[in-house]
Amino acid sequence: MIVMNVMIGYRRITAEVDSRNIIGRKFLERCGFYLETILCKHRVVHHRNCDSALYVMLNSDWADAERALKALLHLSVEAVAVKAAEIEQLSIGSEGMPLGHKDKYV
Repeated sequence: MIVMNVMIGYRRITAEVDSRNIIGRKFLERCGFYLETILCKHRVVHHRNCDSALYVMLNSDWADAERALKALLHLSVEAVAVKAAEIEQLSIGSEGMPLGHKDKYV
């Protein structure tokens, strides 16, 4: 999705995560986003104020982020397409119908 947004001309992509969500924040950083700001008391969740961390990626950052993502995933775009095709083949039964849904096609 990020690739498509950059290709069609988006200049800025933002992601927002609860500031206490360390795993989510580290994930965004590994994906090439950087912390722009913390929005204090941005949301109310279960009657409590929660801060949000706002991450951003600019179109000028995409080339570096793409290299980092490929290194992180150890995959190329072609490898992702091959893996998706393999998963699709595994989910289709011998009759060419999705597994687990044979009763709907009888």
